[in-house]
Amino acid sequence: MKISTILLWSAEICMQTLAFVKATRYNDLIFLHIS
Repeated sequence: MKISTILLWSAEICMQTLAFVKATRYNDLIFLHIS
């Protein structure tokens, strides 16, 4: 694999992880607000 491919792959995982964490926290805030 090329280094650039590995960097892009790592960046993609980081972005997806951040998006997942943000979505989880957002859902938690809504859940706490409703309950």
